[in-house]
Amino acid sequence: MRRVLWLCVLLTLSAVACSGGDESSPSSGSGGASGTSGAGGSTGGGGGSVAPAMCGERGSIIEVSTGTLAALRGCTTIEGSLVIRDTALMDLRELSQLTHVTGDLSLSANHQLTKLDGLEALTAVDGRLAINDSNAVLPLTSIAALRNLERVGSLYLGTLQVLATLDGLDALRAIDGELMLDGPDALADISALSGLTSLGRLGIERTGALADLTGLDNVATVRGDVSITGNEALTSLAALDGLERIDGNLSVTDNELLPQRCAEALRAQVGSGLAGTFVAEGMDDAECP
Repeated sequence: MRRVLWLCVLLTLSAVACSGGDESSPSSGSGGASGTSGAGGSTGGGGGSVAPAMCGERGSIIEVSTGTLAALRGCTTIEGSLVIRDTALMDLRELSQLTHVTGDLSLSANHQLTKLDGLEALTAVDGRLAINDSNAVLPLTSIAALRNLERVGSLYLGTLQVLATLDGLDALRAIDGELMLDGPDALADISALSGLTSLGRLGIERTGALADLTGLDNVATVRGDVSITGNEALTSLAALDGLERIDGNLSVTDNELLPQRCAEALRAQVGSGLAGTFVAEGMDDAECP
């Protein structure tokens, strides 16, 4: 069972690690702690204030739900997962040196976080990158700060009230697991995903403004299921013309404006490259343009 490290950072310039351990522990040769990190940086045996390169522990979860991110200032790698949710943070600038998260990175319902400023150095999230602004007072308007992100284990974009494009994900080249769009209301443009060539699973579900899938044009292989369902504005699957192999099931359902013949054409295109079942229902009777 994974340890959970609750990171409670007070609004003063000090930090308290509720787990009873250091809020960040850079690795040392035999597993011992080599200093502590607080708002003023980390203190090591050599004197002076030196920001840690590595924070957290593999398999742990650092959760930030109040205050600031001062305890993570200077971290370049977070071992384990980082969850930032239900905060009043206006930016993530305390994470400006962060390049790598070895677990998951989750950003959820942060009431004043309209941009992800501070994550410009991030290049890899080994686990799941999950972003949603459900119930946020000021919704997310841009993820452009992710412009150097090249690799994630999986990408989940949930309820996003006003985010219209994925500009900022242009450098993304690999999603080993799932790409899931699950209820982003205003998302109309996913063209920033054009660098992707394969996925572990593809889910396009309950979008409100997405009319086509331009941005997935170069995806040739999905190593799991493909689910395209409940998309109010979707009218075309033409961007999937390069899809050759689906190792799971193909389900295209309840997209009211999408001609069912487009789903059938996609099935025919993949042909023997579909390993699982095919379901298409709840769609328009028109010809596929």
